[in-house]
Amino acid sequence: MRLLSTTFILIIFTVLASCVTPTPETPSEPNSELLLSRFEGIEKLAVAGMSIKKTASINDISMSEAEGSRQIIAAVVDALKIGDRKAVYSYDTYLNAYIDMSELTAEDITVDKEARRISVRLPAIKTEFSGREAEFHEEHYRVTGLRSVIGPEERARLKEQMNTLLKQEVKSNPEFAALVTEAGRRRAESFFRQLLASDGYEVEVSWK
Repeated sequence: MRLLSTTFILIIFTVLASCVTPTPETPSEPNSELLLSRFEGIEKLAVAGMSIKKTASINDISMSEAEGSRQIIAAVVDALKIGDRKAVYSYDTYLNAYIDMSELTAEDITVDKEARRISVRLPAIKTEFSGREAEFHEEHYRVTGLRSVIGPEERARLKEQMNTLLKQEVKSNPEFAALVTEAGRRRAESFFRQLLASDGYEVEVSWK
């Protein structure tokens, strides 16, 4: 297996107001308990996500690339076989940024009625890999001559290797989490300002 590249695409989720309890038809003066009640039942509020793709190939090792006696023998044997055996696969996983809403308390929301200002201190953004099944795609496949086909077991092993290596790479490179976290912060600040602004109140958003 040869790992060719790792790419990422940053996705800003649209945080839907439908996940928040609507404001009563007859609104009362806002207070911390009333505002907090709008988030009842929400455990994780997804604010941003990143799609990360890893590409790898199945290909014969050439004599010039072989290292050690085992690879050199394999390279010699492959060179004697008739045909080609090449394939390229991509593996997609997702890194999500979210707010743990169970960490938001009434003490984190302050309403200054005289200044017409609402201050909310949000829990720090966290990141996690998506729980959904990662996508595995065959980008190129060429097996000719007398070469053996690339079967389900070999593809499954490759997928597992790519999954392990990709997650190790993401965890060891803070840039991935930093990018999705910053995007999530901007989206969350905009969302909460729009959500909590009512009756002419200015909204200030800060972070724990």
